Amino acid sequence: MSEVWKKETLSFAGQTFYGLMKQEAEKRRLKPGEVRPYGVRGRVAEGMVSVEDHRLLLASGETLLWEGFREWKEYQIRQVCLFVLCVQQNIPDSCLEHLDLQYKEETCAGIALSLARKLLRERYEAQWKREGMTASVVLGPGYYGMDVKMAERILKTTGAADIGVTYDRGMLHPVFSLAGLFLKVPDEKKKLENPCRYCQGTADGCLWCEMRNEKEW
Repeated sequence: MSEVWKKETLSFAGQTFYGLMKQEAEKRRLKPGEVRPYGVRGRVAEGMVSVEDHRLLLASGETLLWEGFREWKEYQIRQVCLFVLCVQQNIPDSCLEHLDLQYKEETCAGIALSLARKLLRERYEAQWKREGMTASVVLGPGYYGMDVKMAERILKTTGAADIGVTYDRGMLHPVFSLAGLFLKVPDEKKKLENPCRYCQGTADGCLWCEMRNEKEW
């Protein structure tokens, strides 16, 4: 595989993005006046890959390890989008002194991050559908049993340092950051057959992954 990656820096902000944020905030029972407009920056790397058993071999020379990759082995996956997203603004120090305000600000920041991830996937889904393919469910470190250490490899390949995102001892910094990927796949293989088989969490954590897999994506 040639070491060819299409990389870019993205920004999710502005009135349209803020309007979508407010819609999501209403579902969480935040009032319009309680929604602060957070922007999101991202680094994306789109490139060639191959799947060998539980290994996703990246053209950059890095390897992502996860048992779930076996499900796509027979589909001859050749392309992936790796991404790193982070909220641009810090939560105001004044809000950290009041739990209620802190909760609302953290909820807004979380909404912005989730919304940016959703819009990014929709962008690639539309692009790949023109080629008769689609984007898989969003995968990544910490989901469906993928080791959080894989985040460091995603950050390296995407050049996440350009937007100020770093990895240290199992954590991404800033706090409101995330790393993930989705594969270019046939439409019939967009979802995992049984994501619970890979999970290393507890039964209490299953509902979240189920919601993401069946409703959000």
